[in-house]
Formats: sequence, C-alpha cells, structure tokens
Amino acid sequence: MEEIHKALHEALLDGGPKQVAHLMGVSHTGLLNRANPNDDTHRLHFDQVLQIIWHTKDARPVAAMAALLGFDLVSREEVEAIPVQGALNEVVAEFGDVARTVHDAMADNHLSALERRQIVKQAQELIDAAQCLIASAKRA
Repeated sequence: MEEIHKALHEALLDGGPKQVAHLMGVSHTGLLNRANPNDDTHRLHFDQVLQIIWHTKDARPVAAMAALLGFDLVSREEVEAIPVQGALNEVVAEFGDVARTVHDAMADNHLSALERRQIVKQAQELIDAAQCLIASAKRA
C-alpha cells in the first residue's frame, strides 16, 4: 500500500498541486496533506484518488495498484504495423540482445543493480518488438 501512496503523492507533486487542487475544488495544502504518504492522520477518499489520476494524467498510481495485485499496467498505445517478416526479425534481434545481456551479466554469477536494470530494459524492448509483430500479423 505504501507504494500506492507514494505514487499518488509523486503524481500530485509532478502534476502541480495548486492546479490539481483548483480543478478538484479543494485547497492545495489540504490536498497535499491528504496525499502525503508520511502523514497517517489524513487520507484521500477514493474519488479524490481518481481525480488526481484524471487531472494529472499520471498512471503511476494505477501501475502501483496493479503491481500490488500481481499485474502489470500496459498502455494501449497503437503499435505501428510493419511487414511481418521485418517484425519477426526485430523480435529475433531483441531476443539476441536479451540473451547477450543476461549472459554477460551472469559472467561473475552475480547481478548488480545496473545489470538488473539493463536486463529489464532489454526485456522490455523484446516485449515491444513482440507487440509490433502481433500488430503486424493482425493487419497483414
């Protein structure tokens, strides 16, 4: 739950608390107090949580909720379709990148924080390539 509170607070701070509070019809100091994850005396109501997410257009709180429940939040952005063979080539190339990154990272039988981030980044690029292949096959 703490991660959700932190994500809401960060979304509010990044979205401009005065502007968001104005759109919600509340005082910005009161809103900041209720959104502060370090203050257990104030909490946001569910409709206020939704309004913060809506007005900031920040998905971090929703992603934190999904993660708490064991899910990943994935954007429904349109993936550009390309020829299927080209999309397959991208998947194969990205898989090679993931395999090389993991192989190199495991050379010392230890994963550093940097190596973990690199693996996650490469794996996400593989997922993106796979989504492109799916979109390309659907539109072929």
